[in-house]
This record gives sequence, structure tokens and C-alpha cells, in this order.
Amino acid sequence: WFAQLASQLADKFLLFSLIILAYNISHGSTPVAVTLLAYTVPAVLLAPPAGVLADRLDRKQIMLWCNIARAVVVTAIPVAALVPGVKDDFLHLLLIAFLFSSVGQVFAPAEAAVIPTVLPRSMLITANSMALLTSVLTLVVGGVLAPIVSRIDLYAPYWCAVVLLVVAATFIFASDIPPLERRAVAAVHESASRFRMML
Repeated sequence: WFAQLASQLADKFLLFSLIILAYNISHGSTPVAVTLLAYTVPAVLLAPPAGVLADRLDRKQIMLWCNIARAVVVTAIPVAALVPGVKDDFLHLLLIAFLFSSVGQVFAPAEAAVIPTVLPRSMLITANSMALLTSVLTLVVGGVLAPIVSRIDLYAPYWCAVVLLVVAATFIFASDIPPLERRAVAAVHESASRFRMML
């Protein structure tokens, strides 16, 4: 849960910070809307294959490396600001927003699939409610903190997001998440079982 809290706070922190930065660079509402579009498009494109990956690969490794990859991607924003000609270029923000969201789409189904493997069935409703509450709370907290931290320094929120993602990766690394058990089921038996369930 601490890993989820840190990673989702970083995610929401970045979302609002990108909106602020896009407006500061372009001074217009259209680039802000395009940035949000670049952030949301991966959810449509990558959600189905990401679910397949979470069902076939080690979920702990997926979550660990996704958080590390997202930390690296976020670091590119303040680093790009040091490159002449890139600081005021709006296109690099679109690319970074798209990459960050794409990696997040791989992370999300693995995170959701881990909950039933680490908790007994009797606690799943509470755990899922807690996960949903965390998602909503981090949205509110990220929306409040991003403008405040941005006033201190325009690129400070990105370093905060990097720290949060590293913290999340550390919690995941320390967590006892069992590897995915592979069970070979014959196609005929599997189809028959599904047919019986439908009846």
C-alpha cells in the first residue's frame, strides 16, 4: 500500500505539474489540452496488451522496473530544461508525457493483480476500497501540492516525483510478492469449464 501511495502520488503530481509547465511554456490552453491528450492516449492503446503482460510475467518485477523507468522519464523534464532550445519547446513535454503514461499502463494491471496474491479473500473488499480511496486522495493532494511546489521552482515537482517513484520501487523491492504460478491447462478442459460456468 505504501508503494501504491508513493507511485500514485507521483503520477498525480506529475499530471498537474505538466499542465502548469505546458501553460508556462506556451501561454495557451490548446497546448495544455494536447498535453492531457498525450497523457491519456496510452490508456486506450496499451491497456489490453499491458493486461496480457501482467498475466504472463513476474508482477513484482514489472512494478519494480516500471517505477524505475518512470523515474528516469520524469528526470528528463528538468534535465531537458538545461539544454538550449529545448527548454521552451513544447514537443518534448508531449513525448515525455506519452512515455510516462505508457509505462504507467504496464504498471497498473500488475499492481491490481498483486492484491489478491498477497491478501486472503476475506480482506479483498477492504483492500480494493483502500486502493480506490488512495487513488482519489492522491488526485486531490497532487492537485493541491503541484501548484504550491511549482511556485517555489517550476521544475521542483519533477524531482519530488522522482523521489516518490524511487521510494515506491524500494517498497516493492522489499515486499514479499509471490511469483506467478503457471498452470498448464488443456484447451479442451478449459473450454469445457467455461461452458459449465456459463450454464
